[in-house]
Amino acid sequence: MDAILPALLAVMLAETGGKTQALVHAAGLEQPEMPVFGVLLVTTLAGLGVAAYAGSAIAPLLTPDARKLLAGLALIFAGAPMLIPRRKPVKPPRHLWWSFARSQFGDASQFIVFANAARADTPVLAVVGGVLGVTAAMLPPLLLSKEWPGKMPLMLLRATAAILLVATGLWLGVSALRLI
Repeated sequence: MDAILPALLAVMLAETGGKTQALVHAAGLEQPEMPVFGVLLVTTLAGLGVAAYAGSAIAPLLTPDARKLLAGLALIFAGAPMLIPRRKPVKPPRHLWWSFARSQFGDASQFIVFANAARADTPVLAVVGGVLGVTAAMLPPLLLSKEWPGKMPLMLLRATAAILLVATGLWLGVSALRLI
């Protein structure tokens, strides 16, 4: 539980209003929901699995404070770019597998799962939490399709998520450095 809940919450916040969410929405408008969800799930499992494996491999090399600092940096690096508005709209993907693989490898969710796997030294639970977080963030645009985001203030949700991630990351970093 020590790795599932932090990964779930952090990944869900990091994916709010992001490129992957917009990509899922664009793909869901043109294709049936189940294939889009299936491709998203497979690419997410692959990307987060690699991250968790790397996190568990590096865990023995780090002190507990270094692991906490790594988790804090992951949250800061996930939240800070969310404060910059996205400029161009996402086009519907022509190649679903390639588009989702590109969006899932090297993103903030992967860094969060990497840091959580290193911090808690439980890679499987970090992957489960990350996949649940991605799923929770992607289901609304996929299932609501044309009604999403509708009247939901997506930019406000994204800014709130960014502030929560950065604040939590700063708190973890400061406590890891023993400044408080």
